[in-house]
Amino acid sequence: MPKPPLHDIITRHTPPTQRPTPSERPSSPVAAAQYERSAPLQLGKRSVHEQQIEGRSAYAYREDTYTSPRIEREHDPLPRARRGSTRWLVAALVAGVVVVSTSVVLSMLFSGVEVLVYPKEDTVAVNATVSAERSGKDGTLPFEPMVIERNASQQVTAREAQNVEEYASGEITIFNEYSDAPQRLIKNTRFQSSTGKIYRVRSSVEVPGKKGGTPGSVVVTVFAEEPGVDYNTTGPGEFIIPGFAKLPQEGKVYARATQPITGGFVGTKRVVDAADRAAALKQLEEKLRDELMTAALSASDKPEGYLFFKGASFFEFNPLPDTDTEEGAVTLSLGAKLHGVLFPAETFAMKLAEQVLEGYSNSPIRIENRDDLTVTVTVVATTTPPIGDDTVPQQPAPWLVDAYTVAVQGKAHFVWGYDEQQFARDLVGKDKDVLGTSAGSGVLAQYPGIDHVQANFRPFWMGTFPSTIEHIVVKTQELDE
Repeated sequence: MPKPPLHDIITRHTPPTQRPTPSERPSSPVAAAQYERSAPLQLGKRSVHEQQIEGRSAYAYREDTYTSPRIEREHDPLPRARRGSTRWLVAALVAGVVVVSTSVVLSMLFSGVEVLVYPKEDTVAVNATVSAERSGKDGTLPFEPMVIERNASQQVTAREAQNVEEYASGEITIFNEYSDAPQRLIKNTRFQSSTGKIYRVRSSVEVPGKKGGTPGSVVVTVFAEEPGVDYNTTGPGEFIIPGFAKLPQEGKVYARATQPITGGFVGTKRVVDAADRAAALKQLEEKLRDELMTAALSASDKPEGYLFFKGASFFEFNPLPDTDTEEGAVTLSLGAKLHGVLFPAETFAMKLAEQVLEGYSNSPIRIENRDDLTVTVTVVATTTPPIGDDTVPQQPAPWLVDAYTVAVQGKAHFVWGYDEQQFARDLVGKDKDVLGTSAGSGVLAQYPGIDHVQANFRPFWMGTFPSTIEHIVVKTQELDE
């Protein structure tokens, strides 16, 4: 193909003085483009061969280097800045869609309702009496007995030798195979050993009833009917109760000793002065009272759901045989029992609320500050019929009676209760408006013990409670929380 005429290749001429030198040419494409627009390339009058070479070089330079950025700018539909902004906007929209979609999916997976329930509360002054019976019959307050035992000893100086008569004593276990009901034994009930020796209890005893094929049992201390070593035993033994002869209880209420009965003595020995004995026993009694009360207040074996009050207890003390420890000294020992009267917590609160809360209607309720109340029990007078040939009726020990008058004083803080599980079941699948705004509408009408509620839905736009109870969480909140 023939080459085009030289004048078609080089169209503009510049004097040699205006021709740009290599050092004057911009180094960057952008600066070169600006330079091109402000100072067009001109070639001076030179030889045809030089101009051809120079023209080709200039043409190549302009086409390959100077004009490329300009051509790109002229044909690019969006500037680079706008193009970057558009990409960012698209990325943001995609990210937003992903976040929203994920949030919707997670909210559906972890949807649920937390219902905060605020029960009714009231604090009132209390000065009331309640009738309590062991069986709780005729709407009375029922109770259960609790017994805690402790022993304590103290060494005392024996001042002089005297003729003494001491009664043997020891522990036996009484069994009741006669009935499911407790069997009461009065003070001084006799127990006869296989050798014919008679021992007696020095206080009333109640033997628990049998449970199925297992007889009820209780451990007591018996004392010989007469002083002396003849009543000391060397090992286990069986006992019958003569008072039950020819009665249904004969052979079905009996006793057994697992340890020897000891301490019987008649003769001369050093003894403790009466005043010193009385003082030592008083100290032991005070010590045992404190130990027993502390144990009763923290008793872990107390029946669950029962209340114990200091004023609903009785103490029983039994002196134990003296022990000669060393020359001129005697160890005095004292056995003690705390007999507590326990009341079921909820029934106790309900019986008290019936007397002091206006409009109370037998709904579940509890007393939050029961330790602030003063509670005392008084024995309702009864007598125990004689057993066998023990013909003298006796007033039973206060911890063995079947009825008490319970006096309660102080300020009681009542908190109403409700069935949390049933309340949650009543909300399953219901419209959120079923709670209403007061206890007089919706589901709350069935729960007079609820003051108000607060429901937190997840997600918040849910209009109904979940269809399964597992997604409904009910929490009880105190009004002062």
